[in-house]
Amino acid sequence: MSRVLDSLALSMEEYAQNPEARYGAKDEIDRALREVLSYRLYVDLRAGWRVTAPNLEQAGLLKVDYAHLDELCANEEEWAGRHEVLASAKPAVRAEVARAVLDHLRRELAVKVDQLDPVNHDILYNRSNQNLIAPWAIDEAERYQLEKSRVVFLRPRARNDAQN
Repeated sequence: MSRVLDSLALSMEEYAQNPEARYGAKDEIDRALREVLSYRLYVDLRAGWRVTAPNLEQAGLLKVDYAHLDELCANEEEWAGRHEVLASAKPAVRAEVARAVLDHLRRELAVKVDQLDPVNHDILYNRSNQNLIAPWAIDEAERYQLEKSRVVFLRPRARNDAQN
């Protein structure tokens, strides 16, 4: 997120209601911008929701990776007792499969982050509304339509699948 903020290279006049703010007030304004940008980045990563404009990832402007995934996939002890296909796979194959699954979950917003937690939506809206100007602030119309994290439920394997 910090790279996105750095890339935008915004002056306070472009996003702050009070561009003259200093000290703690400036920190609060910057915090509001970071939180709104984080929210918008998560929503932007949702795949396939726009017909005419790709998201940042699809346009090649943002790359998402997973910390320590290659190390995890290379650690044979972690895969002992797991599904035999993954347990016997090469680490690079495990990493490819894991990335595909994690990318799918992320694109469906099945991620646990504060920005997508409805409990935090009022805080996000209020902080945005008190500190930011359009187009950065979350407006009243968007307030009640903020995206929420999705939940994933794993389906238990059928008994005959478990025996095979």
